[in-house]
Amino acid sequence: MNTDYYLKRGRNHSVCEDFATAGIQDGQGFALVSDGCSASKEVDFGSRILVHAARDNFSALLKNGAFDAVDFASATIGKAGKVLECFSTLPDSTLDATLLLAWVRPNSSAGGYQVQICFWGDGVAIVRKKDRVLATLLRFDDNAPFYLSYALNAQRRQAFLDRQGGRKEILRVSFALSGKELERGQFLQIEREPLTPHQELFDLEEDDSLALVSDGITQFFAADNTPIPWEDLAPRLVNFKRTAGVFVRRRMNFFERENREEGIRHLDDLSIAAITLLP
Repeated sequence: MNTDYYLKRGRNHSVCEDFATAGIQDGQGFALVSDGCSASKEVDFGSRILVHAARDNFSALLKNGAFDAVDFASATIGKAGKVLECFSTLPDSTLDATLLLAWVRPNSSAGGYQVQICFWGDGVAIVRKKDRVLATLLRFDDNAPFYLSYALNAQRRQAFLDRQGGRKEILRVSFALSGKELERGQFLQIEREPLTPHQELFDLEEDDSLALVSDGITQFFAADNTPIPWEDLAPRLVNFKRTAGVFVRRRMNFFERENREEGIRHLDDLSIAAITLLP
């Protein structure tokens, strides 16, 4: 098992408001991605606080041996909120950022591995298996995610629900390794509690890989300014050739080089955290 992550500022941003990390602890892999809300201030700092708080809580989680997604979210935003209290000029909205978590652990009963993925906000999870690629995209009405930070302020939480209602769309797409789309499904959910994530479970085997990606994947444009569907990009992002060392950075450096040659540009920040079971 190996892990890696990658960050890239988008053309429309003066600083990168995404953050990510990944690692291995006690034989289990984790990946974390956070995407700060561009409409709020200092969210580049907020997304980092959120990821580090989640990483600290993940370490405690492994020691306890049990996982409750709501408790994990509550502890994470609580810890991040305490950090924010050290800065009197920063509002709760500094923590307006998504959080995506992937946790890979051995499956003692069935063999292989199992990955549990939690979405607190929008983004994409991509799983590459031996014969296909599976991608899940989650997005909210009006491109307004239900941030964990709303759990810190009842008025902001209620204002969000009054305006948006907690509606989110889940899109699942499967691809051949060539990138050809095989199947898709789409459904809607309503969630009125910011601490409750959308969750996905996958069984993994040796040679499989997965990546969490911020919604920057939806903001790529061709040379003629035509939007590039995220589905065209997802299989490419997990096409890892060598998995030693900084395997995500190598993949993304090649991806960016191809894009420059074709005049493709991306406007939003992009963050990726990945776990691979390739040898």
